[in-house]
Amino acid sequence: WQNDYWLEDIPALLSADYHQVTNELRLANHAGGRLRWLARLYQYRMSNSGDFVVGGFPLTGDKPYPGMPTCTLPLNPNPIAPQLRVARRALLAWVTSGAEPPASRYPTIAAGELVAPTSAAMGWRAIPGAASPDGKLNELPDYDVGANFRYGDVSGVTTRLPPRSRGTVPQLVPRVDADGNETSGVPSVHHRVPIGTYTGWNEMATGYDKGGNCGLAGGFVPFARTRAEREATGDARPSLQERYGDHAGFVARVREVAAQEVAAGLLPDDAAKIVADAEASDVLR
Repeated sequence: WQNDYWLEDIPALLSADYHQVTNELRLANHAGGRLRWLARLYQYRMSNSGDFVVGGFPLTGDKPYPGMPTCTLPLNPNPIAPQLRVARRALLAWVTSGAEPPASRYPTIAAGELVAPTSAAMGWRAIPGAASPDGKLNELPDYDVGANFRYGDVSGVTTRLPPRSRGTVPQLVPRVDADGNETSGVPSVHHRVPIGTYTGWNEMATGYDKGGNCGLAGGFVPFARTRAEREATGDARPSLQERYGDHAGFVARVREVAAQEVAAGLLPDDAAKIVADAEASDVLR
């Protein structure tokens, strides 16, 4: 086509983005031609908004960043940086040499992977002492700013100020498994060898919005160490010991999964570091 413009892009969606940030993918016209968007879209399972601070496999979760509100759950320690490095390298190769990146991986309505933001719809099972996802969605207001505003591409002219509220835009979130971890998208090693439940939402512990959504923070609920410990609290999630046996078993599983990720082209740089982090962790010490 004459005057076509091509845009190659690899947007990333994080778990927290579904619960707390609105993501929109837009196509636009330019200079009378058409913008043809060649994209891969990856959603990274159970990932926080921004990368974690502590590193490794911390059983106490990540550290709060300066000035953030107080949340009831420890912060989500599932990293995003290793996978973003892979995505950036794939984008560079795509633009410079035409090498196709892996197919998109993200939840869809058609596959039943995007559901209403409630415990029942998500498949969330109650965890003793932990908040539930109910009421934690950062809702998107639906405003009427007049007939001359084009909502599809956020352009045009606003003629109704202040705007009229039409309620909120319906929003969906990913389904979760029996552990409370997401079932769709690109999993990290930490997700495939979990030490707890990683969420894209958290709960405000104090203040005027106590019980509501806590900033842009994801949460973390560690697994019990042993079966006896989890049964004492009524936790249905298998314990660390039931999953991995001992510390050596945990490290062996991390090493196995990291090797699989490398073979699949999902983790070429960080595999050795992640295995070293597992070896240095307190998991089943």
